Amino acid sequence: MDAVDDVKEIYTRYAQAFIKTGNKQHAARIAGVDPELIDEFVERADKHPDVLQVLADDFQVPDFDDLDDTKTWVLERLAREATYRGPGANQNARINALDKIAGLTNIQPAKKVDLNSGKGGLLLVPVSDPKDWEEAAKKSQEELLASARD
Repeated sequence: MDAVDDVKEIYTRYAQAFIKTGNKQHAARIAGVDPELIDEFVERADKHPDVLQVLADDFQVPDFDDLDDTKTWVLERLAREATYRGPGANQNARINALDKIAGLTNIQPAKKVDLNSGKGGLLLVPVSDPKDWEEAAKKSQEELLASARD
């Protein structure tokens, strides 16, 4: 393998790692770039034809006639956006991407319960006669009030 092939291989590995991680510096480390040269490498790599070709090949649009392929393609790109934390990352974009993923996968958000709504739920009474339970509860409340006064 000659030097040109080695350079092409590094740029290709960098582009593939960037597609997976969404982080240019981390992708450069994965590709084997010297840590002292990463910033300079990333700047050059953004314009390198081998990198641009790999990124273009990854961005091939699926056949939108096949709904399963389309949904998978959209979910992959939303997942990439939802996990991207590199330069230009945006918290709102991540939240929106996660919201869209939840909608496409029918994930329902947890329902909030308003404990102050005034609407009561069921209370299981551990005795057979409610009057016995009322007397026990009243006695318990009186004891609680007495202990709070002390």
